Formats: sequence, C-alpha cells, structure tokens
Amino acid sequence: MRERIEGELDPRERKRRNKAAAPPDPDLVLMEVWDFVELTESGANIAGDRRMSRTERTKWRVTFRRLATEAQLALHATDSGPAEEPMELMIDLACHADGCFRSDDPLEAAKFVLSQAVSAWWDTVLDVGGAAEFTARAVPQLMRWEREYE
Repeated sequence: MRERIEGELDPRERKRRNKAAAPPDPDLVLMEVWDFVELTESGANIAGDRRMSRTERTKWRVTFRRLATEAQLALHATDSGPAEEPMELMIDLACHADGCFRSDDPLEAAKFVLSQAVSAWWDTVLDVGGAAEFTARAVPQLMRWEREYE
C-alpha cells in the first residue's frame, strides 16, 4: 500500500503513466507497419533473407501482435487519419497471411482477431468521416477482404 501511495505522489511515475496512456504516433506506426508488411510480402521471414535476422523471423508473432496493437491504439489519436492506413495494411496482411508465415494458422499464432480489427477500423472511419465516408471506403474493402467460406 505504501509503495502505491509513493508512486502516486512521485511526479516522474505520473508522467510515465500518462505517456503510456497516450496513443502512439500514427506516423511512426505507419513506417514500422510498412517495413514489416514489405518484408513479409517479399518472403523475407520465410526464406533466409538478410534484411531480417533469424531471431526476427522466429519472433514474427510478437512483432505482428505489437504492430497490430499499436495500429489499433493509434486510431484513438486526435488525428486518426494517418492511423487508418497502418490498420488497413495489417488487415490486408492478415487476410492473405496463410502463405506469408511458417504456421498452420498464423492469425491464431499471432493472437490476432480479424473481425475485431476491422470493427475498430470501421468504427473510427464512421465516427470521423460519417456514413458517406464509411460507405465509400468500407464497400471496396469488404469486397477485397471477404473470403469464401471454408
């Protein structure tokens, strides 16, 4: 109890907690997501590509989960416009992840729930842009992301 009270009184601890609660910078998230998607789609994590180390190839699940979480958190930034692209890229990657990773079910391995990610992204577009913007953007994506029932 004493440590908790001291933590509340310490201004450095309060500053650290506020920084952790703030959404990540959407531009930085976009750069990281672009790099990860580019390497993944080029097959760098399956083949022995020098652009990705062995440990990075074996820890792709952690990187995928971290980037997906950061992209989703960036949607809550004051200007969500730049955060929409990384979320869309992660969803696109998840839709065709079967051939990109060494795993039977890469989405399950990365603990990524596609429907939740799409819902978060579409909710943001609807809140920010309204129904017309949502319809204009969601319909082409739905057609692109829809898979035949397996």
